[in-house]
Amino acid sequence: MSILENNNAQAQNLIDHVISWWLAGNTEQATEIYMQKHELYPTQFATSYISEIVAEVFTNEYAKLESQPPHTRKSVLSYITTMLWASVGDDGEPLDCHYSYTDLHPSAMHHCIADWQTFNEECARQDCADFTEYAEAGRRTITNEIAAHDLWLTRCGHGAGFWDGDYIEPYAARLTTIAETMGNLDPYIGDDGLIYLQ
Repeated sequence: MSILENNNAQAQNLIDHVISWWLAGNTEQATEIYMQKHELYPTQFATSYISEIVAEVFTNEYAKLESQPPHTRKSVLSYITTMLWASVGDDGEPLDCHYSYTDLHPSAMHHCIADWQTFNEECARQDCADFTEYAEAGRRTITNEIAAHDLWLTRCGHGAGFWDGDYIEPYAARLTTIAETMGNLDPYIGDDGLIYLQ
């Protein structure tokens, strides 16, 4: 039986706590919670259980991306690709010189999928979700993937984005405000060689 399908209520509650901390990038806290509680379940919670949970969550986050509708998956990948292209590592080179989306820590993948969902939900609330209709005459055609690209650039202040002339008003201003409200993100390489977001 899958660890995440365990139907013991107390065991599942513990798993949920461990996963929530771990997905937030707080692996030390996740391990501490596990170590404090696992003696309650000596058979179910062997010392290796935390690594099994981590491995399963890792698999599930990437499976979550693959299970998205094609347009959503392409948009999230565009968002991640832009992040890697526009961000530099400690060596001063763009992250996409050495890394791809498969190098994201599951917490970062979780974050990116949630970012695109949050952005679209807020756009729907502000009546500016039909990106393909907002292209300025004579400029590039707008697709969901381009909107995802511009979301990263705008929220992180990279000098281009929704406001630079490709989108008609008032939608350019609305999209810019939504992206900027989401705040800046900084990717970094963890000790495990994976990409995290802060």
